[in-house]
Amino acid sequence: MPFPLTRRGEVMIPHSSAARLSADEAMTRLVHALERERASAISREGNVLRFKVAHMDRSSQWDILAQIDHGVLTVDDIADGVRVTYEFSHRRMLTQVTAVVLFVFGAAVIGSDTLRPELLITLALMCFLLFGIIIMISAPSFPTFLYNAIKAPP
Repeated sequence: MPFPLTRRGEVMIPHSSAARLSADEAMTRLVHALERERASAISREGNVLRFKVAHMDRSSQWDILAQIDHGVLTVDDIADGVRVTYEFSHRRMLTQVTAVVLFVFGAAVIGSDTLRPELLITLALMCFLLFGIIIMISAPSFPTFLYNAIKAPP
């Protein structure tokens, strides 16, 4: 699927990088990292961590969680270290991109004398293209964030 609304993956942190951390210690570090990034509604049940991201003020700096609505992290001990499996949603980002495209370009299309289908298709393609570019740029940073959150001392 070229424009996924949900992203899934996993990050392996070997014992040499994580100083023999247990899954519980890794989970605690992830909670602290998410709190530092201003995630809201963080809940932990066993080895599963759920979080939501409230709409944030983007005026200060780029935020690792800006493109995420909510997510689920699962942390497991494995023979060589710790494995973090993640899944998060981009629905809000798609909604925001669609609103911006409609606001900026929609008036010209809707205000024209004849509403041609190819103009509506162009608007839809612009939404998906912009959304895809944002996700392609930001997607590699989340696994790095998880890896660094576990690897860094508390």
